[in-house]
Amino acid sequence: MLTNEESIKERRIHEVFLSFRGKDTRGSFVSHLYASLQNAGINVFKDDESLTRGHHISDSLLRAIEQSEICVVVFSRNYAGSGWCMDELEKIMECHWTIGNIVLPVFYGVDPSEVRHQKGDFGKAFEELEKRSLKEDEERVLQLKKKLMRLGENEGENLFNSTVWGKEKVMRWREALHQATGISGIVVLNFR
Repeated sequence: MLTNEESIKERRIHEVFLSFRGKDTRGSFVSHLYASLQNAGINVFKDDESLTRGHHISDSLLRAIEQSEICVVVFSRNYAGSGWCMDELEKIMECHWTIGNIVLPVFYGVDPSEVRHQKGDFGKAFEELEKRSLKEDEERVLQLKKKLMRLGENEGENLFNSTVWGKEKVMRWREALHQATGISGIVVLNFR
């Protein structure tokens, strides 16, 4: 009988999962890192343009994170401006703590303290995401309330609190950033 740890290792498909903000690093650092890892014979998962985009991270991407032994997170100026990236990071940190995925943070053109404390350009990107996320959640909750009210469910007004939903998500993202920056990583400041 396999132990839980052995079972997890058997389900590993990828040696490395790359998490990055495409517009910052896809055509530069990440493409070179990906090629180098591939050339070394390492099985790497890198999302590509063909994955279905949307407001929520896809199930296939979540599975790829779970099925990877190592997750390389390339923090860049605009990484925190993407809800997709932040959801990836949240899942990566969850897998780090629950199934033992190794996390390797790479700070590409950003100081680790800017990421940890959401300051500088990184902090501005996170602040914009926070505003967008809270607004989207507020609109989504309003739609749910309207549907419940139409169905005769008078409790619809009390079931959902968009402020709590949005703030909880932002707090989870902040916690994931804090946890990831607490892990020793690589700083790439002179990247141009």
